[in-house]
Amino acid sequence: MLAALLALGALLMPAAATAHSHAALDARFEVQGAQVDATMRLGLRDLRHMVQVDRDGDGGMSPAEIEAARPALERYLARALKLELSPDGQPCRLELEDTQLVDLGSVDAHLRFTCPRPGQAFTLSAGLFGGTGHTFDLHARFIEGDLERRVALSSRHNSVEVTLVPAPPAVRWRLIAGAIGLGALIASFALWVVLRRAARS
Repeated sequence: MLAALLALGALLMPAAATAHSHAALDARFEVQGAQVDATMRLGLRDLRHMVQVDRDGDGGMSPAEIEAARPALERYLARALKLELSPDGQPCRLELEDTQLVDLGSVDAHLRFTCPRPGQAFTLSAGLFGGTGHTFDLHARFIEGDLERRVALSSRHNSVEVTLVPAPPAVRWRLIAGAIGLGALIASFALWVVLRRAARS
């Protein structure tokens, strides 16, 4: 039943892909030492612009065909999605661990990047859908422990720097002191307004 629904959905996708030739992608990167585990959500119509999935030519995409296309998808992503350590530019090796069908319209690609050394600063580059006329926006979250950074890439701006370094203690204390000082100033002004109104009455 699921395969039939996927095939029906894929048959309806070419017209939608022509009318809306843009992909809105989300990805989550979890940094653990020299290893970065990532999950990227891909629409089935976007998958068509990456690799050949419809092996039997029936116009649909079955779960078995998506699984069979995994090696080709891994090669594609290894070329099109780059994670490098900053500032020396050492590349992290990509492996596609698994693909998981989320619903009738999307697939989660579970990726693992293995870097030459642990890092807290990265360059993420995405050259997705090159030469197909299919554009994209990629919103990514990088997470390491309690730290989180959000970045955005697109067909026009396809490279971004990510730094996962906590603010130094002195900087944090200055920010806290500034917030307290601003709060005290606002409270003083509010008190002055109240006293002035009381005096007039």
